[in-house]
Order: sequence, then structure tokens, then C-alpha cells
Amino acid sequence: MTAYRVVFTGVRTVELQAQPRPAVAVADVLVRTECTLISPGTELALYEGTHSGLLDPEIPFAKYPHRPGYAAVGRVEACSASVDRLKPGDRIFFLGRHESWSLFQPKEAIWLAAPEDLPADKILFARLVQIAATAFYCFRSRPERVVVLGAGLIGLFAAQVLQLQGIREVVVQDVNAARLGHAKRCGIRRCALGRGTNLAPALAELGAEPDAIVEATGVPALVPAALAAVRRRGDVVLLGSPRGSAEIDLYKHVHRNGVALIGAHEAMLPDRAPAGEPSRQALLEQALVWLRHGQICVDGLVTDHVRPEDLPATYERISIDKDNVLGVVVKWI
Repeated sequence: MTAYRVVFTGVRTVELQAQPRPAVAVADVLVRTECTLISPGTELALYEGTHSGLLDPEIPFAKYPHRPGYAAVGRVEACSASVDRLKPGDRIFFLGRHESWSLFQPKEAIWLAAPEDLPADKILFARLVQIAATAFYCFRSRPERVVVLGAGLIGLFAAQVLQLQGIREVVVQDVNAARLGHAKRCGIRRCALGRGTNLAPALAELGAEPDAIVEATGVPALVPAALAAVRRRGDVVLLGSPRGSAEIDLYKHVHRNGVALIGAHEAMLPDRAPAGEPSRQALLEQALVWLRHGQICVDGLVTDHVRPEDLPATYERISIDKDNVLGVVVKWI
């Protein structure tokens, strides 16, 4: 079977490059990829050329050529002599790219043992649940009423995490009725069908000013609307990576009302932290527990399974049909 890796060489340009089996160096683990998950946000923005970091020299990862992917399930093929936590044959989840072979160092990387009895599709979603859960750790104080803007994968998982954390009232607003259908099937109890940047449907469903608004779409125009809608001393959390800029009235919506505009990029948390403190590793472990016990619902969220050879056409199809394509899993073996 031919081994490949995926490379974005430019805007809307995908190359499937042959990949030889890498040599294992000191402290390395070699993994044969079983499947990967396409990111519907950051990855697609890099494919389309809309990612804010492409023109920013201070964001080096967002440049062409770019090797996409950040969620993979695979099986250990070989380990260096210094590795004692893994052995050939172990199944793991790791932050892997779209490629047949991956090398990583287990003492430095974020990874988890992947249960043999849990489907790979479900394990892969732990990555997005981990990212979505970051929002909960951004609030300045615990809210009781939260509006989540967007019922894409990140918004769906953010709303479910907030409900699991005991937030009393969570409302999801989206412009797409089909996505709100997914939200209801995932156990999100309160949904509102919106139009453009008008947040009135969510506010009516909530019946009060929200203590916090989680923006999970990356649409810059929703940020001023969220700042205007949240209560005094409330929080507006940017969970979706913004695709551009927005003009905001700093005096009226931030300064005068004591509102906080908070970035919730996953990198705000350390890779690891002492027990009991939030970290990317800890959130990933918690996400897998939630998924294994059915506390986070992913039913119907994988809309496509594709082969590596299908990826150039698949990225374009996702770009054209964002409303109907959610989770796309790439099968490597």
C-alpha cells in the first residue's frame, strides 16, 4: 500500500506526496496512521487562504507549504530504545497530521492510549471536544446563562461541555436549521434559528441577558453583536478563530459596561499542568472519558469517510458545502 502525506502548497492546492517510512531516532516512536480527522475550522481556512496568520510573519505555522492535520489514531510500529511507555502494537491517539507515518516523542507530545473497544471516529472527536472545553476555563466567574454562537462541531461540543459543567441555561444559535437539528439530537436543550448578526432569537429563547457569549464560528461581524448583547460585566469568549477583523465601539461595549473580550485559543492552556489544573493533556483525557461514557454525543456528526486519494476533491467539496459537511474522517489503512 502506498504511503502518503498531505501538503497544502498554496491556496486551494492540495498535493498527495509519497512518504517513505521514517527512521526512528533517539526518543522517537513511529506510528502507522489508522485514521485522521479534518478540522472544519483552522484547516479549511488554511486551504481556502483565509487564515489570519498567512500574512503574519509572527505566526509561522500558517504558511505554505503547510502540512495539515491535528488529530490521529494509529498503531505503534517501532520505538527507540529509550522509550519505556509504549511498545509496538499499542493503539494511540495523538496530534498527528494527515500522513501514513508519524514520528513523535512521547515525553514531549500530547497523546493518549486509544481503547481497543472504542471506534476510531469517536476517539478522534476528543480533539475537538478538548478545544471546545477551553471556553469554560476562560470565564472570569461562573456564568448561569450562556449563548453559544454557531452549531458547527466546535459550537456543538462547547454547548455540551457547558451543560456537563452544570451551566444552568445554555442556548445555541445558528443560521442553519439542519445544524440546530444536530444540536437537539446531541442533547442541547435550547436552540434558536438566527439570521446574520441578529442575536434576538437567542436572547428571546434565553429570556434574559446572557452572563457570557461564546463565539464559536470565527465570523468577525458577530463580535460587536455579542459585545452589545451580553450583560454588564459579562464575558464574550472568542472560541472560533476569527477570520478577519471587526470594528467595535470600545467605550460603549467594553469600557462603559465592564465587558471582557477574551481569547480562547487552545494555546492559552499549557500542554501539561499539575493534577487538578487545566491543561491541554488533561482536557483531552477528560474528553475521552466523556465520549466513552456517552456524556458527549457525536451521533451523526461524521458525515463522510474518505481515502487519502480523495482529499483534493474532498477539501473543495467541504469548502463549497459547509452547511452540510461536518466531521470528515480520512481512512489511511
